Amino acid sequence: MSMAIQVPVSWGELMDKISILEIKSERIDDAAKLVNVRAELTALAGVRGANLPADRPTLDALDRLMADI
Repeated sequence: MSMAIQVPVSWGELMDKISILEIKSERIDDAAKLVNVRAELTALAGVRGANLPADRPTLDALDRLMADI
């Protein structure tokens, strides 16, 4: 059983994590892993909510580059 914890992070860290999870959700083939990634993505996107813009092309481009390394 996993218990969620709350840890303070900067907005930049939150946006980076969301971007990485979005990339993972596109690339993961394992159904069980995909469920976990999507659950975490949904939770973090909910925190982001209306506080920050959803469109972040520069961060996404950098994270995609790093994912390929």
